[in-house]
Parts: sequence; C-alpha cells; structure tokens
Amino acid sequence: MGNRILFVCHANECRSPVMAGTMIAALEGAGRQDEWRVSSGGTDSRGGPLCPVAIDVLADAMDAALLADYRNHFVSTAIAERTLERADLILTATREERAAIALRAPAARSRTLTLREAIGLMAGDGESAVDLAAYADILHERRGLTGAASHRRFLALRKSNDPNDIPDVHHAALRAHRAGLQEVREASRVLASGILAAIGE
Repeated sequence: MGNRILFVCHANECRSPVMAGTMIAALEGAGRQDEWRVSSGGTDSRGGPLCPVAIDVLADAMDAALLADYRNHFVSTAIAERTLERADLILTATREERAAIALRAPAARSRTLTLREAIGLMAGDGESAVDLAAYADILHERRGLTGAASHRRFLALRKSNDPNDIPDVHHAALRAHRAGLQEVREASRVLASGILAAIGE
C-alpha cells in the first residue's frame, strides 16, 4: 500500500470518521482507492459506533453503497503507536490531539498536522510529490513559513482560540452538531482535492 493517511480526533465517532469518509469518497471518485490506506482513530476512543449525525453528513459525500459499507464496518478505534509510526501523514482535528500524538510517537511529529493547518500549508500549491510521505515532508518544511489557515468559510463555527482547531461538537445541540460536521466534510474535500492534485497516479 503506497500511501497511508490517518485522521484523528478525540473519540473517533464524529470528526475523524467524517474526515476519513470524505477522503475515501474522493479516492473512489478518482478511481484511486487501491493506492491508498485511509484510517481514523481517537486519542480517547471507547469503541463506539459511528455517530448518526456523521452518517447523515457523509451521505452528501459518499454514494449509498459506499456509505453503507463504511458504516457497517466502522468501530471507533483508539490510535496505536504502531499505526502512528506507519502512517505517512496524520491529520488531527485539534492541536490537542496533535500534541497527544507527539507524546505517544515522537517520530511521527513531523508528519502530524491539524486538518486546517494542512490546508493552510497547501494553499495555492503547485508543487507535486511522488507519494504521500514525500508530500508530508513538503508540508512539514513549510511550517513557520505560512500563516494559520485562512479559509474564512472554515472559521465561522470556530470556538477555539486557534484557527487551526476544529472543535468537538458531539455534545452540542443537533443543529450545531450537524453544522460543525458539515464544516469538517467541506474542509476534508479541500484537503482531498489538494492532496490528489499534488500526488500523481
């Protein structure tokens, strides 16, 4: 498997499954799913099912058959050190998860960014890479050279003091919960588009 991408949030029930599901849908749409290994995990997962609101939000990203397969095989999973070490790129919902990963697997630190941080670093990107590991190196080299994510549409629901964080909306009111996960889905689409454009077939 050439490219391994891992999405991480706190419980692996809402945000990271939406990130991963959106990436899977993009790969399926491009006919490139066989080149990639997409997974998600949580820093404090309890082994629960996929959040119903996440399923609803993913219905606008995945076709019915793909979503059914994704939902039926999904179990919230705690991130393991081995998984962190093998991933070519790790994308987290917030800086808190990014820091937790750095403590658990220091060698993965250079390959770990928040989702919004990655989008900000790839903005206007015309650079290409042979694979995801090489592209992760490019993004890491840009850290400190580019400001925080500037996509205003991704900042509307921000509750964190840092624009690179996507807050946890799992226990929010239904409307806010859905809106927060829709924001995650749209950010993930931007990310998937940028990565697939940068990494040729």
